[in-house]
Amino acid sequence: MSNLTPFALGLGGGLTLWQLSRSSTTNTAPGNTGPATCLIQIDAAGITVGGARVDVAEAVRRAQKLGSALVTVGKDAPASTFAQLMDALRTANVATQMHAAASVLPRNAAPETKDFFTLVTYTRGIKDKPTVRYFRAESPIAWADARDRLAAAGLLELGLAGRTREPGGWMLSIDPKDFRSHRAEPLPGGARNSFISEIFTLAVYPEGVGGPKKVRWFKASRPTMWDAARDRLAAAGFLDGNANKPMDPGYWILVTSPEAFKEDRAEPLPNPKKRPRGVAHAQRFTLEGRTILRDGEAILYVDRVDLGDARYAISPHHADVLTQRMVRLLNRHGAR
Repeated sequence: MSNLTPFALGLGGGLTLWQLSRSSTTNTAPGNTGPATCLIQIDAAGITVGGARVDVAEAVRRAQKLGSALVTVGKDAPASTFAQLMDALRTANVATQMHAAASVLPRNAAPETKDFFTLVTYTRGIKDKPTVRYFRAESPIAWADARDRLAAAGLLELGLAGRTREPGGWMLSIDPKDFRSHRAEPLPGGARNSFISEIFTLAVYPEGVGGPKKVRWFKASRPTMWDAARDRLAAAGFLDGNANKPMDPGYWILVTSPEAFKEDRAEPLPNPKKRPRGVAHAQRFTLEGRTILRDGEAILYVDRVDLGDARYAISPHHADVLTQRMVRLLNRHGAR
């Protein structure tokens, strides 16, 4: 009887590994009579057995013939390929051992960064179809940072990484083959001025993810921050700002992707609520980072001229001071 011991291991690409071991020993040394082992390697290009590129079915066939498998997984191995291979080996009842390929990084080397991430969540375990969501970060970040931002937003439980047989188990992929840019949504936790657009697609799940979905398309009269559009839609009753988890009734997704937008079915983005008479008006011009807003809508972004070698024509501090002074002057003189 095999003894299966699962564990989660984070790789550079967010891959999840399971080690399966049997009480019987594996020995390939010359003159030994123990069972032979099929050496399988997974890297960015696919699966290799004995120096030859093979598909999942062929890799499993060779492993069955030899009686066991040793799978070496590179840090850039696609999560989808790994998952398919492991499922096939389990189904074929092949005793399997795992080995993460060694990766030697220069001292102080920065981790690999990406701006796209695919989250696969097994809401009810592996027996049901998983939920797949695609996230685009405002700039390239490390896999671990993306994971933590998704966890902070309540979209995954850190303790369920790779535990796809359990409800809520998940995998986070940086394989470009898994990503669907036209379905991408902003990665939670980014800077407030990261997404500015005139078009917004709102998908609402009245019964939570997995139930029916209602989609509406909104167009702003001028470029608008994503947060401002969300708040205006919430104030108008189009979305529930508290429905933040996939299983919450009324869970919603708001994206700015042109591929998701339908111009012919678009309606005007609701205007901000007017303040009651007699209520003091807040400053018309405000600041988010280095983006200047007028009545909550972005009108100007101050950037620095990059001279190379981490040198700029104006320092970060002076760029911040400049935008702050501009906002004060605009409010002081009642600019329109």
